[in-house]
Amino acid sequence: NAKGIVTGKIFEYLASGRPILAIGPPDGDLAAILSDCGAGPVVDYNDKDGMLKALENPVIADPSAIAQFSREELTRKLSSSVFNNLTH
Repeated sequence: NAKGIVTGKIFEYLASGRPILAIGPPDGDLAAILSDCGAGPVVDYNDKDGMLKALENPVIADPSAIAQFSREELTRKLSSSVFNNLTH
C-alpha cells in the first residue's frame, strides 16, 4: 500500500543534492520522482543485494531536474493553477 505514499521529507532530501537510497516499492510514486531527478534508486524492502549494489554505486542527481521540486517552484505551479482556474 506504499506505492502512492510520498513523504514530505523527500523534497528536503532532494534539496540537499546528496544521493538518496529509498527503501520501498520500486514501482511507486517515490521511485518515479527519484528516477526523474536521477537522485537515487528505490530498492524493495527485502532486496538486500539491491541495497548493497545501490550503496556501492552512488548516483549524482541532476540539479535542474531537482529544481522542479523546490518549494518555490511547487508553490509557483500551484498558485498558477489556482489563478488559472479562478479566471476561466
